[in-house]
Amino acid sequence: MKPRNKSKTSLFTVLATLFCFLLPSASANSAEWVLKMNNANGCVVQKAGEPTPGNIYYEERERFSNVAQACRGAHNLTDFTSSSNRRCHHFDEATVVRCNDAGVTGLPGT
Repeated sequence: MKPRNKSKTSLFTVLATLFCFLLPSASANSAEWVLKMNNANGCVVQKAGEPTPGNIYYEERERFSNVAQACRGAHNLTDFTSSSNRRCHHFDEATVVRCNDAGVTGLPGT
């Protein structure tokens, strides 16, 4: 019987271990944030999969990799003067607080 090559076995063990540790952390870091809008031009920023506030239907507009990007996206869609139904006219309180904490200010509350 041929003896095992310890260096190949060790390399395989190290690579398998790294794969197991990196795979869950990669998916945890890719938690997506979504910008959603309802038909009254109210918008929310929340983690993907979170239930939307109230019994109002919200359409997903965009996905972002972190909360600050989602808040900047929301800020870019904000329009106080337009009657466009594709722009955010106000945000729920949780979104305003969440975005303020992320350093994005100036979103109009409800």
